Amino acid sequence: MSEEAEQRILDARQRTNYGPARLAGIVGYRRSTIHKVLVRHGCSRRRAAARRQTYRRYEWAQPGALLHMDTKRLQRFAAPGHWATGDRSGPHRNGGHVYAHCVVDDHSRLAYVELHARDSAAAAAATLRRAAAWMQAQGCGSVEAVMTDNAFVYRHSNDFKTALAEIDARHILTPPYTPRWNGKVERFIQTLDTEWAHGRVWPDSTTRDRALSSWLRFYNRRRPHTSLDDRPPTSRVHQDHGQDN
Repeated sequence: MSEEAEQRILDARQRTNYGPARLAGIVGYRRSTIHKVLVRHGCSRRRAAARRQTYRRYEWAQPGALLHMDTKRLQRFAAPGHWATGDRSGPHRNGGHVYAHCVVDDHSRLAYVELHARDSAAAAAATLRRAAAWMQAQGCGSVEAVMTDNAFVYRHSNDFKTALAEIDARHILTPPYTPRWNGKVERFIQTLDTEWAHGRVWPDSTTRDRALSSWLRFYNRRRPHTSLDDRPPTSRVHQDHGQDN
């Protein structure tokens, strides 16, 4: 192979970081030939991907001071679908959706959820008002801040701004493409989905939705949480206020 042909392979490798199989479609040589050229020039190992951005764990000191908020969309159904039955031959019926508006306390992981027919600003604002009152009823302190992503219902909603003003809390918006900032509610939503929404085969979505309050009581009062030394969220609220020795 000429020096010009080898250089063409090396240039393509430098430009794309592709392996021999994909480079074969660019330079027109067999992958075995390309591999030999790369080995000969000491560049058979592909460049490492960019390292994941580092992050730092954080936790606000007082229960209720920082609330994380996000929404989970769930399917409505009148009978179990192919997820439960494994049968995709039947007709697909779209029963619409229901939206779980979730609020999680940063310090204790105490969780509050409301189901709404729409992912609307009005629903988000109403959920926030009731969540803040419920958190205080459980023993949490006053809300100082609420963290959300940049969804329209949070960022551009007068209803949501009014709700924030009513509870005297500032709004913290996560930077774009950084879901880890709001990771506590993101992780809670995963648990909500796997342990409640898809934790069993529900006969219909109405039965599933009615079971949410029972599951939430279990989650907050009894379910061990790994980040809380296998204690439930409510124990940390009581402990921090000297009620749990």
